[in-house]
Amino acid sequence: MKKKTKVVIGLGIVLLGLWMSITAMEDFLNPIKFVSEVTTNPEGYLDRNVQVAGLIVKESVETGIEPNSYIFNLTDGKGILKVEYSGSAPVPEVAPGVGVTVIGVYTLNNRLISNKILLKCPSKYQDELIKNDYRNN
Repeated sequence: MKKKTKVVIGLGIVLLGLWMSITAMEDFLNPIKFVSEVTTNPEGYLDRNVQVAGLIVKESVETGIEPNSYIFNLTDGKGILKVEYSGSAPVPEVAPGVGVTVIGVYTLNNRLISNKILLKCPSKYQDELIKNDYRNN
């Protein structure tokens, strides 16, 4: 094999690895936002990947049409966001009052299309949500 071909293949492998690393870290580069931060400035998040922390609203959890899918409202006490989740594995604790961080794309009509749910908010966010007792919304 010629030296030039080896260099091109090597460069291609390095670029592919770099692209895969950036893609894998993309979700973690977005800071976690509260529901009201997203709903009061929807233009800033429209059609973008966003992480939203909140509590699942009572009586809003529905099982979706597809397996392992749920539809529910998420709140931080100041705003409500409809979440449409569809994942590859069941999420056993999608229930009212549970603190979650949902990762997905914010769309029109105040919806977040998600394929990732973190069942417990990081403690610094969970404490903020619970101190305002958002579970009653």
